[in-house]
Amino acid sequence: MNSYKIKDLHNLLKQYFKDEVKLVHYEAKPLTSKGENFGSEILDLEIKLQYVDSEKTLRLVAKMCPPTEILKEVFATAVTFKKEIYAYNIILPTLLKFQQETCGRNCEKLYAECFGTRLNLNLNMDTIDDDAVILLENLKLSQFAVKDRMIGFNLEETELALETLSTFHAIALAFKNKHPDIFFQRILPHLTRNTIFDIVDEKSEKMDLDFVLDTASMNEQCKIHIDVIIENMKIGLENHRKTSVRELFATISHNDFWVNNILLKSGERKCKIIDFQLMDYGSLANDLLFFLFTSVQEDVLNLQLKYLISFYYDSFLRTLKEMNCDMQQFTVDSFMEEIEICAKTKQFYHIMVMLRIIFGVKEKMKDLNEITIDDLSSNDYVSPECQQRVITTILHFAKNNWI
Repeated sequence: MNSYKIKDLHNLLKQYFKDEVKLVHYEAKPLTSKGENFGSEILDLEIKLQYVDSEKTLRLVAKMCPPTEILKEVFATAVTFKKEIYAYNIILPTLLKFQQETCGRNCEKLYAECFGTRLNLNLNMDTIDDDAVILLENLKLSQFAVKDRMIGFNLEETELALETLSTFHAIALAFKNKHPDIFFQRILPHLTRNTIFDIVDEKSEKMDLDFVLDTASMNEQCKIHIDVIIENMKIGLENHRKTSVRELFATISHNDFWVNNILLKSGERKCKIIDFQLMDYGSLANDLLFFLFTSVQEDVLNLQLKYLISFYYDSFLRTLKEMNCDMQQFTVDSFMEEIEICAKTKQFYHIMVMLRIIFGVKEKMKDLNEITIDDLSSNDYVSPECQQRVITTILHFAKNNWI
């Protein structure tokens, strides 16, 4: 008997298969381990389907709302889940079609195939409830894999992820520039500002700051930056609660582009992006900085930071050129200025508060049903890897005058 139920799965599958199949049976079980996902319930589905003359087994991933009201509030599920459904149904297919028509060839999808979505069981309602679901291709069956978040990406893997990210950014930006009416009227309304940091109260803010300051105090070089750390943490939280966009490098920003949302098929140099629920309209530099300081191995980050930023920029320009986009305004100086602005105004804070989760001790992680609001700012999960990455990030930001 299933512990996890998906109501009316047969009709949901009709979105993809039409009337070609009949649902015979399915089994559902958790796909991710404790601490690997917070904003949704992720299930591994094994589905038996009846075709006209045979039975076949299909393996999919079901993404559902988080199981508790606390997590629904934190992740603004009523908005973000709907946003991700719109991404798979409209935004991502629109960008893929634009890319293929412009390039004149079939292009590899940067995301998983979608097999069906719904907001609820009532077709006349436009709100999310616990019956909302997104059915996706199980990429692991095609030999795509998620790297260990405690280890991160080596240089070759980082380059592959950056190529994919820059392509995603450049295609969306080129579409905006070539079809502004469609972008601003049909797509932009679904790229609303994320409110995940709006619920940070004084207690959580103090816990976040104390964690960063305590860790910085462990390193003599970091100690001298205490005052600017305090200032930038405050500025970062304030700016995450505002809508402020500079148009030149404004595109569709993923906002959660780190190890667990990136699947690699290294042997074939293929990469897929998942989890679009936090996407918004913002600077490409936000994703770039967040990825580099949360997901790249320590030695690679220390030796290759400038190279990796340049690598992303060159890949971004190549895609813009392929999209027949005027590249003159996207100078290296304007690009580096954009990185500096995003580092100072938003990403130092963003990276600092997320490192405890990204490098959280696996053995101490809780089930989704057990997580409290305090757990998301708790120091109970802090690992040595987390502390080291905080120190490394502070030193890099200080060296580049980003704090």
